Amino acid sequence: RLAPNMVMLKSLSDEDYRKIAELTLNTAIQRSITGANAGKRLTVTASKAFIDFLARQTTYAPSGARETIYRADALTEQVINYGVKAAGPERESLDRPRRIAIDFDPAGPKAVVTVTPRSRTGKVWRDGKTFQISVDFDPESGTFQQPGAHSLSLY
Repeated sequence: RLAPNMVMLKSLSDEDYRKIAELTLNTAIQRSITGANAGKRLTVTASKAFIDFLARQTTYAPSGARETIYRADALTEQVINYGVKAAGPERESLDRPRRIAIDFDPAGPKAVVTVTPRSRTGKVWRDGKTFQISVDFDPESGTFQQPGAHSLSLY
């Protein structure tokens, strides 16, 4: 006999966790480019490899989707913040609008953040010099490590 308040659910599949990670990623991106953050004029994209990484690293079946949502959101926000605060070779202002593309290199393991600073002259937007930062992932702590000066590479 089951308890009256018990709910039986089917376990989530790997594909379910991937979809949850992707939805959480998109929510974190929207939060970083809208509302109070709209003035930053950011454009953020992420690769399928980064979504797969989030799904792999944030899945903890006993807690269902809760852990995936919480950790995928935190990791995405962490990488976006590194892209926002990264200074390129020209040491331009951090207040400049920028395009941020997030990818994941499993060989590292590390996130590769490609940043393109942008400026506007009149109504025309111009791209600055694109650069990349590598952000190492520490599996033991489950977080990305602060990128150092050595992680910058030019395009």
